Amino acid sequence: MLLKKIDKLNIGLNLPMELLFALYATYKKEYNDEALDWIETPKINYFEDLCQLIDIKNQKELINYLKYAWSSCDMISNVALVFDENYNLSEEKITDKVRNSFSYGSLEEFANLFKEIAIKTDFSNFLIKYKDFYLNLLEKDVKLPKNINLDKMINYFGEEKNSYNFLISVLINGGFGPQDNQNNLFAVRGFQYDEEYKCFLDWQDYCTENMFHEFCHSYINPLIDKYYDSFENIDVLQQEAITLGLPKSYQSKLKTLLYEYFVRCFARVFTYPYLNSLEVSNYILTHGFSYLQELVDYVYDNMNNYPNFEEFMTLDLIGYFNSLINKNYTKN
Repeated sequence: MLLKKIDKLNIGLNLPMELLFALYATYKKEYNDEALDWIETPKINYFEDLCQLIDIKNQKELINYLKYAWSSCDMISNVALVFDENYNLSEEKITDKVRNSFSYGSLEEFANLFKEIAIKTDFSNFLIKYKDFYLNLLEKDVKLPKNINLDKMINYFGEEKNSYNFLISVLINGGFGPQDNQNNLFAVRGFQYDEEYKCFLDWQDYCTENMFHEFCHSYINPLIDKYYDSFENIDVLQQEAITLGLPKSYQSKLKTLLYEYFVRCFARVFTYPYLNSLEVSNYILTHGFSYLQELVDYVYDNMNNYPNFEEFMTLDLIGYFNSLINKNYTKN
C-alpha cells in the first residue's frame, strides 16, 4: 500500500509483512513472550482493534510457526516478501534462503495457513480503514525530508536497484533491510509509542539515517564478504566490542561487526546533507563501535577521491580501517 512517494522513494506498507508482524504482536500480548523483544504491543486503538480482529488463542498451528519456524527476527521480513498483496505465494520470488528458513513446517504449509488468516480477518480492508492513521504517523512523527534524494548513494555504489521502498510499522522496534530476488530494496522501520506521554516518539533525524542504513546493507555486505580476508584483527575487535556492550544481535559472526561498522559509517555520511552533522551518537560509540567516529570523519574527507565505493574500499578504506584498529591496540 503506497502512502507517499518522494523522488525514487516509495513510502508505505507491505500488506503481508504487516500481517505477519500483527500475528507476532497479538501472540506476544496474549502469551507475554519476552523473547520477542523486536515486537511492539502499543496501547493504541489500532493495536486493540488488531487483537479483536485476530483470534490468536485459537491458532495453535500458527503459534507453532511463530515460536519455532525462524531462528532470527530479520528472516521474517524476507519471508513476507515472497507473498503478493493478495497473500498468495509468488513463485518467482521464492528463494532457497526463504524456503530453507523453516525449522518448523514448510513454506507451502505456512502459505496456506497465512492466506486463510488473511481472508478470515479481511486484513487488507482493516489496513485501508487505518490508512489515515499511517498517513498521520508519516506527517507528525516520521517526517522524512521532502528533498530526500538517493542519487548520491546510488551513484557512489554504482548500481541502481529496481525500486527503493521505505516500509513503516508500529508493531516492531528497530529495522530490517531485506532485498528480494527481483532487485527491489526495502528499509523496514518500526516506530515506538511512548505509553507515558501517549504519543509516538519523533523519529525525524534518526529515521533518515536508518533508511540509508538499511539500504546500505545490500550494497556494502557483499563487498565485505568479497574482501573479508583483507581485514586484520577482527576477532580481537569483536571481543573488545562485546566487552563494551555490543548488542547480542551483532555478536554471532565476525562479518556482522564489519557490516555494521561500514553501514553505520556510510549511512551517517549520506545523511549529512539533511542533518548537517557527522557526529555519531554517544550511545553507539559506547555500545561496541568505539572507532566509528574516526571512520566516519575519514570517509567523509576521502570518499570523493575515488570514483566508486569498491575502489575506495580496496585501495584505501580497508587499509585505513586496519591501521585504525591496530593503532588503538598498540596504544592499549
